[in-house]
Amino acid sequence: MDGYCLWIWIVIKFLLDEQYSFFIRLKKNSWQPRQIISCNFIVCNLQDAQKSTLMDMEIADYERLVKELNQKITDKDSRIEDLEQETGIQKQKQETLQEEISE
Repeated sequence: MDGYCLWIWIVIKFLLDEQYSFFIRLKKNSWQPRQIISCNFIVCNLQDAQKSTLMDMEIADYERLVKELNQKITDKDSRIEDLEQETGIQKQKQETLQEEISE
């Protein structure tokens, strides 16, 4: 997903650059206001698409980070359970040994 979003972002950036240079040429050639407005509309839509793609990339990064943190929490919880079980086993062994010593 990230590679795809980055690719789209690059394409949109390229299109924006192209549209901007085309828009500048239109102004220099004195195009009609209707044609210039159409180009403005296209540029605005491309900018919106670029912002949307960037936001999608940020959301994907956030989701990946949350997933990694949740996995770390799960791993830590599992480790805590293992250590608690080991502690219980060691306490039982200690009690057994103390009983044998007391006899």
